[in-house]
Amino acid sequence: MKLQVTLSGFSFGYTVEAAVIEVRDNEGEVVFEDTVKLNKKIPVIPGWTETVDLPTVSLASLLSEIASEYTEAAYNQELKDKTFELEITLTCKNPTSGKVDLVFK
Repeated sequence: MKLQVTLSGFSFGYTVEAAVIEVRDNEGEVVFEDTVKLNKKIPVIPGWTETVDLPTVSLASLLSEIASEYTEAAYNQELKDKTFELEITLTCKNPTSGKVDLVFK
């Protein structure tokens, strides 16, 4: 996953410390959470956009929280065609976050 980060103001080294990844079910309960350390310095220049690469994050533990076995049948029953909310928060001096729907097909 790649994030495009656009900041305003001016600085030679704004540090993004980590990305906090949360997945919520349709009741708003967090069913998966992971923190990825980034420690990436981003220059803050008006109009400049920086791409931040996130390492691969496995959602296998999401299924293990819901079902006792990680099988195709469990996936089809518990996750397939269901929508969750994915929120990524970048931790830094001024934390920012974004949300999208996460649909399992």
